Amino acid sequence: MKTTTKTEKNSVLLSIKPEFAEKIRTGEKTYELRRVNFQHKTLPKTIYVYETDPVKAIIGHFTCDKIIKMPLLELWDELSEKTGISEERFYEYFRYKKFGYGLRISDYTPLIRPVLLKELVIGTAPQSFRYLSFDQADTLQQIVANGLSSENAVNHSNPESDVEKTSCP
Repeated sequence: MKTTTKTEKNSVLLSIKPEFAEKIRTGEKTYELRRVNFQHKTLPKTIYVYETDPVKAIIGHFTCDKIIKMPLLELWDELSEKTGISEERFYEYFRYKKFGYGLRISDYTPLIRPVLLKELVIGTAPQSFRYLSFDQADTLQQIVANGLSSENAVNHSNPESDVEKTSCP
């Protein structure tokens, strides 16, 4: 008999390269670019940042209050100063795509210590992202609640510079 694990659609684990994880930490990067959108209609409540090799651990979390979808030229024009990426790398990343997605990063909070995937019983890191099971999300929420989040939350919100284009959950 096959058993399945229910997933918590409000909690997502997002793989991010170290150079971009650092830009999120410092507040330089306020939008995360993606080639594909989340599969569910509602915005995830919490997005946990998994920093890829060499760290290979969850290093913080943020909320995403807006996801925008735009043709690439418009996306670059609107978000070029908020993504921490060069124009050349932007177009290389989106090669063969007509549209791209921008996830607005709000209230980034670093964890005091990295959380390894094995602590959540996750075998491999997500290629792009994965929804967390209820148990995995609960474990991470307990870690955060028990003082493993830094008090130095970085508020990336800037209401004056919000992108008001197509909003698509």
